[in-house]
Amino acid sequence: MSYGCGHCRLLEPVLQRAAEVLESKEQFFRVNLAVEPELAEQYQVDGTPTFLMFLDGAQVGRVDGARPSLSTLMTAVTRPFSTPED
Repeated sequence: MSYGCGHCRLLEPVLQRAAEVLESKEQFFRVNLAVEPELAEQYQVDGTPTFLMFLDGAQVGRVDGARPSLSTLMTAVTRPFSTPED
């Protein structure tokens, strides 16, 4: 039995590439919503995959959809950590 939905498994290469680019600056966690339905409700996750980004315990980013690109995912992951330009 494999873990996750088909869309989530298809994203594995994108997640692996993001992890390589980020060089362990961020952590990735997977949540099986069939086992943790209260998390889906708490964070209003209506479909998978959904990526939520947190900084100091607060949600600061989100990507919804079946096939986000590496660029979309990287922007969502890194935006909360970048400083605004003057």
